[in-house]
Amino acid sequence: MTLPDEACRAVAQTRQFLLELLDREKTPRVPMAVRLQARRLLKHYPLDMEVQVAPNRRGYEKVVLKDC
Repeated sequence: MTLPDEACRAVAQTRQFLLELLDREKTPRVPMAVRLQARRLLKHYPLDMEVQVAPNRRGYEKVVLKDC
């Protein structure tokens, strides 16, 4: 089972990875098609501040997005 802090960390790290794909200095060999797809995905990707942890009905915590 994924813990809430692990899920939040995964979301933040995925966002960072997509941002790095856009940086030609950090990732010089990435094809333009991949960069364009990363840009499209980031357009609607949640910011770190939009991710929060909330309890579900069973008392466990889960990651939800605010204002969705």
